[in-house]
Amino acid sequence: MAALLLLGGLALPLAAQEAPAAPDPATPAEPSPATPPEERQVTMLPSPLVTLDQDRFFKDSLYGKAALARAEADANALSAENRKLEAALEAEEKDLTERRATLKPEAFAPLAAAFDAKVEAIRTAQEAKSRSITRRLEDERHAFFEAAVPVLGDLLRDTGAVAILADNAIILSLSAVDMTDEAVARIDKVLTDLPPDPPGDAPSAPAEPAAPGPAVPDAPQDGTAPGPLLPAPEAPAPKP
Repeated sequence: MAALLLLGGLALPLAAQEAPAAPDPATPAEPSPATPPEERQVTMLPSPLVTLDQDRFFKDSLYGKAALARAEADANALSAENRKLEAALEAEEKDLTERRATLKPEAFAPLAAAFDAKVEAIRTAQEAKSRSITRRLEDERHAFFEAAVPVLGDLLRDTGAVAILADNAIILSLSAVDMTDEAVARIDKVLTDLPPDPPGDAPSAPAEPAAPGPAVPDAPQDGTAPGPLLPAPEAPAPKP
């Protein structure tokens, strides 16, 4: 509605002006010179408020790309490690199930309890690795935005704006007041200490599951079957 009112206000003085003479059809129109692509620059309009896409600011920066690549590589390696462990546990469970037919319930119960304890220990270790990947990415993202504070402050001063608004909090705005691209260009010049490259090998895995150990003190004595195998821990997916 505000735009319509603004356009309506502009239409009155324009209508009062004398209409320009129509061009002579016999005279060919002189083509306007094309602007070379390298000279086309998107400039920011003077505005007291500018916007910043925080997710794109991190993802498009060299630091963010390195952090996300490492997190994705570690998550993929952890998934491969989990599949290997689960295959070993499935083989052990199958062997234990076959032995059950030849064992008395009181002899089988401690073996089943020991296997369940082993599965739970491996699950706990793998989930800890998954949380470690997520936590490291969060720490790197936090460090990135801490380093970006003075960069954004300089950009705010250079543009003459008084505040930066989050892009996801804006319903509608002109692209000329978005400072994300310029912010990425500036942070890449300042934040040159990037996260390490993705490791070439998978993270160290716990030792292969050994044969069932001795009975657990509180093992059930009812001959229950082994518990569920190791579920694949949910590795952290990089933010889009």
